[in-house]
Formats: sequence, structure tokens, C-alpha cells
Amino acid sequence: MRNILAIFLIAAGLSSCTNDKAVEKAIVVNVEADEQEEKGQSQELTLNNGNKWKIDRSTHNNVVNLQNILNAFTEDGSRPLSDYQEVQLDLKNGIDKMIKECHMTGPDHEVLHHWLKPLINKVADLKKANTVADASRSLKNIRAQVKLNAQYFEYN
Repeated sequence: MRNILAIFLIAAGLSSCTNDKAVEKAIVVNVEADEQEEKGQSQELTLNNGNKWKIDRSTHNNVVNLQNILNAFTEDGSRPLSDYQEVQLDLKNGIDKMIKECHMTGPDHEVLHHWLKPLINKVADLKKANTVADASRSLKNIRAQVKLNAQYFEYN
């Protein structure tokens, strides 16, 4: 599964890069991220010398869409597992749209992957949830990951 995710992220990076050096760098960044993850290390989000990283309009709009999906899903203790599965599909479709529409390049784009890859993994965990309790925990983790975007990225 991780190999499929890595290939998907590499393909997304390749489609948004505009020259050979950028393509090579996107491949290296994604391969290094996978190697670190396999060793139990995760790439931490950091600010850009104390400032937030820049995201383009499309990425910002797609993050807002993910936030709206999460805000619309209220957990009142009576939701069946199928409701969580539906929100998982909405989130996955939102992430797919974000990747498809991303035209970012450079360091900001690379750091965005440090935020996006864990989000993709958390959405995949929600899909695997077998109980409402597991799904609720997964959704809580997704909400926390989406909130991180505003701490590290800004649209101007």
C-alpha cells in the first residue's frame, strides 16, 4: 500500500513540476520521505524561518473544502460506521482533487507533502476502521492534521 501511495505522490509531484531538475528533486524528496517513514522517522513540519509557507489559490481552496467536509460531519454518538465511511470517501475525493489541481513547485510544495502524506495515511486509516470507536479516533486524527495546515501554510 505504501508503494502505491509513494508512486501516486511521485506522479503528482511530477505532474506539477515544470523542468527536469524539479522532477528529479520531487522524486528524491518523495523517496527520502518513504525511506524515513520506513525507518520510523517522520518528516516534521517546520516553519520557513519563522514564517508560514505559501500555498497557491487552488491548494488553499481545496484545504477549505476538506475543512468544510469535516465541519459538516458532527459526531453525536449515534452515527453508524457507514457515515464515517462516507466522510472518508469525501475526504479522499477532496485530497485527490487537491493533488490533481496542485501547480505548486519548490520548497513550499515539498513542505506541503510533509503535511499531505500523513493526512493521506490518516484517511486510509479511517477507511480501515471496523468500529465506530476506531472511526471516531481516526477522524479526530484527521481533524488535527487538517488544522495543522493553517499553522504552517498561508495563501496570499
